[in-house]
Amino acid sequence: MKPRFLFSMLFAMCLMASQAQTSFRILSEEDTLDAHFKEIVRETNFGVQECEVALRLKYRVPLGMAHVIGRFIREREWRKACYNYIYNDSVFARVKCKQEIDSVYRDSLNLLLIPVKGNNISGENISFALRCKDTLDLDNAQYQYMMDKALSMARQLYQNPKANVWNEEMEVLTESLTPEQLDNFFIYKYAMSITRTLYNDWKKIVDAGLSDQLDKTEDVNKAYRYYLEQRKIKDVYRYRSSAQRKSLAELNKRKPDMVRMLETLDKNAQMEKKRQ
Repeated sequence: MKPRFLFSMLFAMCLMASQAQTSFRILSEEDTLDAHFKEIVRETNFGVQECEVALRLKYRVPLGMAHVIGRFIREREWRKACYNYIYNDSVFARVKCKQEIDSVYRDSLNLLLIPVKGNNISGENISFALRCKDTLDLDNAQYQYMMDKALSMARQLYQNPKANVWNEEMEVLTESLTPEQLDNFFIYKYAMSITRTLYNDWKKIVDAGLSDQLDKTEDVNKAYRYYLEQRKIKDVYRYRSSAQRKSLAELNKRKPDMVRMLETLDKNAQMEKKRQ
């Protein structure tokens, strides 16, 4: 018996045509596949293989996703091939339907690939948050809302790779995450780089013979919290310079002793370099 399309829930969520038109097209596609199954498989065989390889060359595809992604690609190419028969007398209708199918399956594939590190399909911040869903303890509603927004941003970036979605990302994060989750987001994003910075900063203080003026544990922790808040402000207000300056000015009033000491050391080093 010839197989019929088994449309997934992911696809159903992404349908872009009206319900009546979509149902009619799906029935037409299934009837066409039944009638021309061998020809369609033969026509699309090489194309399916090439599409899978092309996707793996462009994106990171976890081993556990390979089977599902392969099925999506096969379904997509089979569906598109059906229109060579359905609209064999209209190149316009044929191309239009194939473009709609490509768009739908692009969303379905992106749904899987956006959270994978290094894929850069959507905004970097919202992708990172989705990737850390367990660590951030996102509930289903939060995850679905953020994924919907991430898919929308991915469509923007597909149309215009130079589009800036940073402000939109920050708005989504600040609206959908609790204050604790938002703080944890920035901790996960910057903890390692701040720790490396503090390691080098403490070494500067030791080399300058000033370590006895500080309590290492307490002052390093204060500097860590200061740097983390500083990066959070710079991220949230990256493209809102007035709000960023105001927030940084307020933060600087609480600048820890260790940070002030480091700024003095850096300033003295710069002056010495100029003198030399």
